[in-house]
Amino acid sequence: MESNVTTPRHIENYLREFIIQHECQVDVVIVDYADLIAPNEKRVDIGNIHIKEKLVAESLRNIAKRFNMICFTAAQINKTGYDAVSFTGGNIAGSQGKMNTSDLFVSINNTPQLRERGEIEFTFLKTRNSGGQGKTLTMEYNTDTLRITDLVEGSKPKETQSSSDSGQPTSNGTPASVQTLLAKIKKT
Repeated sequence: MESNVTTPRHIENYLREFIIQHECQVDVVIVDYADLIAPNEKRVDIGNIHIKEKLVAESLRNIAKRFNMICFTAAQINKTGYDAVSFTGGNIAGSQGKMNTSDLFVSINNTPQLRERGEIEFTFLKTRNSGGQGKTLTMEYNTDTLRITDLVEGSKPKETQSSSDSGQPTSNGTPASVQTLLAKIKKT
């Protein structure tokens, strides 16, 4: 699909056709990336980034609800985020409208220090329907294969509070695999 021409309506029509042709249910759609999608509404000034990105985010969220699926997309960081150790909503390029619309907003942190240790962090910047906001999930990251897996048991707590919190591991210490992470996302 083409950048700045494709709309959420195009994506929805594609999904409907795919489901009919393949007689299946779609569980997850990954949109790479929503900032390049035009809103369904033709009379929107696409120069107004806030309105454009908010309308696109709302449309994608509505599609996910209609199809009972998860929709992932990505956002880039702005210039203030380049040197940041951890990210906040203020580091998002473009409009805050996409974060305001989302049910879950996760920052993927991949610093040189984390890569050296073979780790990657997922910080939950927004969790609309859970208590996960502010928590960070650390997982193993293989830079050769780009594969993300659970940390080896006992090597490090799998879930910790973000740096703005106490920094202590959470009391449950529950292992968090990618499958568990997706299950948590599906609940929100």
